[in-house]
Amino acid sequence: MQEPLNTIVNYSNLLQSNFSDKLDSLGQKSLFYLNQGALRMSKLVKALLDYLQIGDNGKLILINTNNEINEVLNELEDLIKTTNAEIIVTELPNFYGYQKEIKLLFKNLISNALKFKEPTRNLIIEINAFEKKGHIEFTVKDNGIGIPEDKFEDIFKVFKRLYRENQIKGIGIGLALCEKVIKLHKGKIWVNSTLDSGSIFTFTVRNHTKN
Repeated sequence: MQEPLNTIVNYSNLLQSNFSDKLDSLGQKSLFYLNQGALRMSKLVKALLDYLQIGDNGKLILINTNNEINEVLNELEDLIKTTNAEIIVTELPNFYGYQKEIKLLFKNLISNALKFKEPTRNLIIEINAFEKKGHIEFTVKDNGIGIPEDKFEDIFKVFKRLYRENQIKGIGIGLALCEKVIKLHKGKIWVNSTLDSGSIFTFTVRNHTKN
């Protein structure tokens, strides 16, 4: 599905570059919406593929959690700078898990915190972990806009979004992906949040050796 979408995007970009001055306002607007629609569909297809491929051919390995988060922060560097966010990461325990999926999990949780920033205050994101009997409990805490209590369960469903696309960009699959990753690791994920104060996403993974 990505190939025809890429063709639409490429040709709409070509038309925009070479012929936009020959189009009236309606033609230019139509071309813009065609391009944006194809780009959004391409992101949606990629997100669905990520979701469907969770657990496929993965190997259980010892994950250096801090290294994985550092890689995520490097990939999100531009967005972090744009939002002027402060990311606080404590020394986190390592555990056996599926590396690609755990990286996706942290990337989605941190990206969400960056997107749902409260505009009147500096964003602070804190990542902690607590070793408990039989499992490790991770928290990703932010001081963003928060989530209504009646939406706590809905946000983990595929395509459930709190805000329209023109308000906050997103596909509506990131937290569903996170939940699937955690189920793969025999854990649980949940949220506690207060509107206008922030959110705390908590998840657990089994704390065990490979054997």
